[in-house]
Amino acid sequence: MRGRLTAKRLETATFICTECGGRSPPSKVYVEGVPLRGWRCRKCGYETISQRDMENALALLQARKEERMRIAKRGNSVMITLPRTVVKALGLKLPGWGDVSLADPETIIIKVRRAKA
Repeated sequence: MRGRLTAKRLETATFICTECGGRSPPSKVYVEGVPLRGWRCRKCGYETISQRDMENALALLQARKEERMRIAKRGNSVMITLPRTVVKALGLKLPGWGDVSLADPETIIIKVRRAKA
């Protein structure tokens, strides 16, 4: 299977730039502060982004929009309902765990705990 391009080989391959014909080695590409895997041409700087990372970045960018959420009481606890876009962007597996802290009187910080693989 020498000629078959696997996902791993694709991410490490150097491509020919479609704009200038220069070499485009793998590189980190940033879209609105989100780091993505991609390729950057050494000659003209043209950037191409991995399709898989572009889909993940789109979910993250959609989740950055401010949305209403519900705050409710459940037993002796207070419950916050996360918007679906946020859950999708984080790739949350439910039920899950996180750590919460207060940044200032109007900002709550929630750090998602990832399951160890």
